[in-house]
Amino acid sequence: MNDLKVVDARCKYCGIPLRLMVDAGYDHDPMKLLPLACCNNCGDTRIDWRQVNWRIARLVSLLIANPGNEKIKESAIKGFKVWVPEYLRLTGQFTRRTPTPWNDEIAHILADDPKKAGDTLKSLWPLKPKATQQMIEV
Repeated sequence: MNDLKVVDARCKYCGIPLRLMVDAGYDHDPMKLLPLACCNNCGDTRIDWRQVNWRIARLVSLLIANPGNEKIKESAIKGFKVWVPEYLRLTGQFTRRTPTPWNDEIAHILADDPKKAGDTLKSLWPLKPKATQQMIEV
């Protein structure tokens, strides 16, 4: 049975202190793992966020590839109404802030100018806080 080496680290996203347990048989420098470390909340949320972001990007690419196609635009608006609220929820969870409230107008803004979708979505992120003592004690 191998012993575990304990290494202190911080979440690369929110800064919460972490304690990594590295197998003593690990052949590489465990200090190289520190920049990759993240807490469960941030890691899980990032995975979910990536999937939702992919779905939104797919809708945006359809709009860009088919400009002026009203049927695709209507379908994209319906898709945005499903996925953008989830995107907002996940950004709030990831940043540990109240998410930006959903508004149907966001779907129409994305559909009307899909080339600016990245800027539009980025503007919806709440500000990301640094770790606080209250977060550390959780």
